Amino acid sequence: MSSITSSCLITPSEPTPNGILRFSQMDLMVPLHHIPSFLYFYKPNHHNNITPSSYALIEKMKESLGRILVHYYPLAGRLRSIEGDQLVLECNAMGVEFLEAESNAKVSDYTEFAEPNKIFKDLATQFDYCSTPVEQWPLLLVKVTKFSCGGLCLCVAFSHIMVDGWALFPFIKSWAKLGRGEDLEEDEIPFHDRSIWKTLIPPFDHELNPQRCIDGQIADHSGFKAPPLLLGCSDSKEEQKKETTFEVLKITREQIEKLKEEANQKQTLPSAFDAFGRPYSRYEVVAAHMWRCACMARNGDKNQPTAIRIVADLRKRLKIDHLKCYFGNAVIPVLTPTCLYGDILSNPLSFSAQKIREATVMLTDEYLRSTLNHAENNMDAKKVHALSYESKNGYFYGNPNLSIGSLIGLPIYDGDFGWGKPAFMSLGTLGAHDGKSMIVPSPDDDIVISPTRESSTFCRIFRLSLTVEDLYFSFFCLFLFLFFTSVCM
Repeated sequence: MSSITSSCLITPSEPTPNGILRFSQMDLMVPLHHIPSFLYFYKPNHHNNITPSSYALIEKMKESLGRILVHYYPLAGRLRSIEGDQLVLECNAMGVEFLEAESNAKVSDYTEFAEPNKIFKDLATQFDYCSTPVEQWPLLLVKVTKFSCGGLCLCVAFSHIMVDGWALFPFIKSWAKLGRGEDLEEDEIPFHDRSIWKTLIPPFDHELNPQRCIDGQIADHSGFKAPPLLLGCSDSKEEQKKETTFEVLKITREQIEKLKEEANQKQTLPSAFDAFGRPYSRYEVVAAHMWRCACMARNGDKNQPTAIRIVADLRKRLKIDHLKCYFGNAVIPVLTPTCLYGDILSNPLSFSAQKIREATVMLTDEYLRSTLNHAENNMDAKKVHALSYESKNGYFYGNPNLSIGSLIGLPIYDGDFGWGKPAFMSLGTLGAHDGKSMIVPSPDDDIVISPTRESSTFCRIFRLSLTVEDLYFSFFCLFLFLFFTSVCM
């Protein structure tokens, strides 16, 4: 167990802009609480047989945090309600919360493949949202735990209304860079103007044409629609009460390469969505494999519709230079085409990978601008967005769908404050939503999968199926179905 030894507010080390910053529609459509904590584990540094004190390292982190907040000054502000219940950001430099803790544990007691909610809960930040007025919420929570071995754990949690997951890691990277005594480059300075999204919206009469036509077809904005429902489910509350558990699985580089080889050698459904023959990516094949395993683990009707929710980052997809440094929410939800359990299980892996690609290849500049218009002009956009989380008679993440996020390609291990890169990074907590999963690279390029409900069956299928040739997957599914049925009888 760890114990808090001190608490303080870190404010920007120089004067910063004051005033009101209005949120974009994308900011207002996300949950108000903090994004689940990210934990960075640092081993003791014995360079030249000299171990720097934990006190000196933490003081350096505090000092560099004050300096990085000069550039990321909105994080030091506070939320405020105006015009009824509309939230805005007041840039007032009140500061971010910085906690110090001590633990008798060692870095070696932890592993990146541990279950977040149990193993890491003691190291993660905790905040009482119920008894603290929203105007007093720190928008960034930092906790540093000193281990008995001399190692450290850095925990960071950002208010989701301020930022999405894609912007977290550039912040950590820049903070660490200042901690090493280096200066930021011009392309590392964050861009905060939320009004940019209004300038990107294509001008057209929303009342006459609420869904802009693209290439002669109406943009359906699938991410804002209700996902497939669970057949025969008449009580959504009972479905949501079902227990969710967490498992973390490891998939090696060799296994990923095997999945990519299977998918790319047995492509199905040739179409324009094949993106000119581009091979299926790591995300596409791993997510496709998870989709198949989940359909099998849930043991549903072969005619059960199912889909995957994907979150797309606009920074890389819109042709605007300063969006690369945008610090805020810049993602939209996207649904894959609806499939049937029977089709997912009876077809090669490339079938599922193809459906995932179809959801992302359509995200052109014009389509994304149309989606921005849809979100901005829909007066009930917050409620519409909530359909990504809950439907009329069943939780989205659970039967029959999945939501698969990914940290592939993000600078998640660039948090070197001057005493080395983190030994590993892990999630401190995960929301208890059935089907909500995350693909997280580890230092050796393996990938960690974090599924939820039906986790025991899912894990067995996931591990065993990696040893089965794709050609025999449907026979493998039948065998597992008969096996698990006989075990449970």
